[in-house]
Amino acid sequence: MGLADYFHSVATGPKRRRELLTPVGLLIFGGSLAIVIVGGRYTDRWLGLPALLPGIVGSVLGVLFLVAGASLCA
Repeated sequence: MGLADYFHSVATGPKRRRELLTPVGLLIFGGSLAIVIVGGRYTDRWLGLPALLPGIVGSVLGVLFLVAGASLCA
């Protein structure tokens, strides 16, 4: 049984199984996204790239974009 078969069995399986494993999937996805974001910031510093919008302005805009994207998924 491959990974795709497992995902298919969860997605098409009983409601109880979907309810139990959905939070696990969300944690894995959210954790992966956080790793990519933090890794990107460290990589930018390591490569010496300048900040797109320095200071608090860039952070606020970044959070706003993340919230807007999350609201599209909900």
